[in-house]
Amino acid sequence: MSTDHAVVWLEFRTAKVFLFEDTAMLSVTGEPELIRDKRLTHDGQNGQRRDDDFFGDVLGFLEAKKKWIIIGNRSSCVGLLERICHQKTEGRVACVEFVDAVTAEEVLLRARRYCRDRRS
Repeated sequence: MSTDHAVVWLEFRTAKVFLFEDTAMLSVTGEPELIRDKRLTHDGQNGQRRDDDFFGDVLGFLEAKKKWIIIGNRSSCVGLLERICHQKTEGRVACVEFVDAVTAEEVLLRARRYCRDRRS
């Protein structure tokens, strides 16, 4: 069975990606993939932190998935969404939910609720 849906849980400079085999059953395949920002660098000219590489890593992992549910803090979600729009892949975003602090169980509960609501 293919994993064609992903839930991205964004925290500060990390992303956990859960893959779903079947949105009807909402069964998660294995442990979430953890993506960390390996390149916390500053641009020497203006002192700005560069998010491009981190969000590029997240999108590189999501590339093969059809639909994405994005959950996380507002600044991380907006940063990822800007990159998604820049790459013109916003049609693959199924849902975005801004939350500050949740557990893995709450993330999966939110994803299951979203999928269940879509089937109704």
